[in-house]
Amino acid sequence: MKLMINAPIPHLDLVSHLNQHLVLAHLLEGEYLEFYERQRESGAYIVLDNGVVETGTPQIDKAKVEALRPHEVVAPDYLYDAERTCEESAKFAALIRSEFPTTKIMCVPQGNSPKEYMECLKVFVDAPWCDVIGLGKAASLALTPKEARPKQPMPAFVVAGRHRALTYLMEVGAEIPVHILGLGHPNELRVYGAFPNVRSVDTSWCFRVVQERAVTDFHKRLSPHQLVKSKELMTFLESMCK
Repeated sequence: MKLMINAPIPHLDLVSHLNQHLVLAHLLEGEYLEFYERQRESGAYIVLDNGVVETGTPQIDKAKVEALRPHEVVAPDYLYDAERTCEESAKFAALIRSEFPTTKIMCVPQGNSPKEYMECLKVFVDAPWCDVIGLGKAASLALTPKEARPKQPMPAFVVAGRHRALTYLMEVGAEIPVHILGLGHPNELRVYGAFPNVRSVDTSWCFRVVQERAVTDFHKRLSPHQLVKSKELMTFLESMCK
């Protein structure tokens, strides 16, 4: 399983040794863009995320793809909206296929019920323009009925939702690769590692934990003590993904 670690901008050097990266669309400028351009040029595999988790709406467009020239890009998805997600993903894929024919497309299923989510997943599995399935945190909550669904992506519900989606893919014999968008905790790797479809995972866990925040602050410089702890957690994560 390939590991992509999302580091705060002041500490991008900590991930320069990795051979694959998930790049956040809403940060794509200046030092951040330049770092990942260099990583791409050095041979690293680059995935450009759509930024919906961080901003609430997809931030991906042709200009950002053209600026970074990633190997893979995450199509737009809209939380709990299967119909719009399928429609906008198809439109985006057509644009990318025409302008950047070698760029792969990752699609993130959505829905407001288990039935809607699974139908969206099936659309993407069958679509010739979808190369990779992305299983997000909040998106996976759709696999929990609304009456029991937590307002925030609690780990147990997220893992259960992703497990159900991965089980479906295994049962139907789908060979499409899967990327886990936003690993909440290293323990989840024990679950996802049981599924051969899971190609990769991204996370900022080793920075979010030391910042003691619910969401990683990608602009904040860590203290010397935090930096040491983050390096230790990175080493631990990398050892689990070997």
